[in-house]
Amino acid sequence: MPSSPGTERLFLALWPDGAVREAVRRAAAEAVRAARGRPVPPDNLHLTLLFLGAVPPAVREALAARLAAVRCAPFELVLDRIGGFPRSRVAWIAPSRPPAALHRLVGQLRAAAEEAGLAPERRPFSPHLTLVRKARPVPAQVLARPVRWGVRRFWLVRSQTLPDGARYTPLRAWPLAAEAGAAPDPTPV
Repeated sequence: MPSSPGTERLFLALWPDGAVREAVRRAAAEAVRAARGRPVPPDNLHLTLLFLGAVPPAVREALAARLAAVRCAPFELVLDRIGGFPRSRVAWIAPSRPPAALHRLVGQLRAAAEEAGLAPERRPFSPHLTLVRKARPVPAQVLARPVRWGVRRFWLVRSQTLPDGARYTPLRAWPLAAEAGAAPDPTPV
């Protein structure tokens, strides 16, 4: 997509509140130390649902209208394992059993982005929160005390690459809500 004035690099994400960020920090402290890379600042912690790339303002408005129609019941995400992606040199925290609602949400977001005229990346969805970049290999481990995150909304986020690293700015949130008459999500919240 050609660049035009006001075009921004955007993605859709789950954005943890302060209590979840603190719980992640405590649960992952040992792994972060062992990874010895560049820790992700707490305010940048997120779970990417769909990377959108460069989005012009007109397309962003079309996308926002379609995102408002997304229907998914709130769900609980249990972050219970630590590991890494050796190739990209990151350490992460992730759910060992992502709820079906998370996968349904990503499918709806992809459809909304495509309807708005975007071509989101097609890489397989691997839900995780990046903890450390330029990390040493981190052995996979199950957390004795998982982090429980009640997910109630998803966010449109701007990504900026700066000399001192990436800056992510949440721009707008949409609440998770089931369709009228839909059965509630069986995942406990």
